[in-house]
Amino acid sequence: MSALQKAENTGNEPFIQAVKDLEEFKKQQITISQDDQLKLYGLFKVAINEQVAKPGMFNLQDGYKYKAWMKVVDEGKSAKEAQDAYVELVKEIKSKTTS
Repeated sequence: MSALQKAENTGNEPFIQAVKDLEEFKKQQITISQDDQLKLYGLFKVAINEQVAKPGMFNLQDGYKYKAWMKVVDEGKSAKEAQDAYVELVKEIKSKTTS
């Protein structure tokens, strides 16, 4: 299932649009900072109520993703709060790239 399909399952139109916007950034090869990519990953996983398995200690990339997800979980964000934060972060990224 694609990220867009997972977002559509939430029924949250602003969140769905933010996922579409992010997919458009990828098509246009717009660079997003690694920090923002990790924030988006963590927020998205919480937003769709998806668990992230803890990776092995030598899998650094998945370790960073896991930590980004855990940060959102530790903040106690609900799925709706994560969706809203995701939308706001995509808006911030969009404003940086269009200015």
